[in-house]
Amino acid sequence: METRAEPSHATCKRTTIWLIFQVTMTYTDRRIVAITIVCLIGGPWAVWHGFSVLLADARAKAWPTTPGIITVVDVSVKQGYKGRVTYEPVIKYRYGVGEKHFRNDRVDFGRHGTSSMEEAARFAARYQLEQEVPVHYDPTDPQSAVLEVGSHSSAWLDIAAGLVFTAIALFSCWSGWQELHSGPFKTTNGF
Repeated sequence: METRAEPSHATCKRTTIWLIFQVTMTYTDRRIVAITIVCLIGGPWAVWHGFSVLLADARAKAWPTTPGIITVVDVSVKQGYKGRVTYEPVIKYRYGVGEKHFRNDRVDFGRHGTSSMEEAARFAARYQLEQEVPVHYDPTDPQSAVLEVGSHSSAWLDIAAGLVFTAIALFSCWSGWQELHSGPFKTTNGF
């Protein structure tokens, strides 16, 4: 004869609360939970990404420079989700460090994709074919290089948006916690 341990009162109470919460959760509630999860993940990621761009840019300011030559100036067109079009300036260049020669297409550590063809063309127009430019290269890895260093508004925008999304997620979590611990869901054992 098998003996089964009965679940504790607290375990039963938590399970009951969870089931009631699932059954009584409306479509709108589920959407709010989904948005909260996206903000809780995306917000801190955006903050991290923004700071990593600023940090990489700060490091690049100390890199040595070498002369480079612009080899390609263009604007690429990318078809995205639901037919959305993104225009991105394409700047390619070559440079040498010591006896080695390299090719690169990183202008800076920011993003330049835009929905405006004019804006992308304006950015690309800052460079001309065969133009000589100073190339900032990483002395420990000369293949890593950029043409421009300086703070970027896209990094600050990532940080600001990330902080807003994180605040929304935390407020939503706090509101849900308050709702869970009031009314029919109120518990007495601290769950």
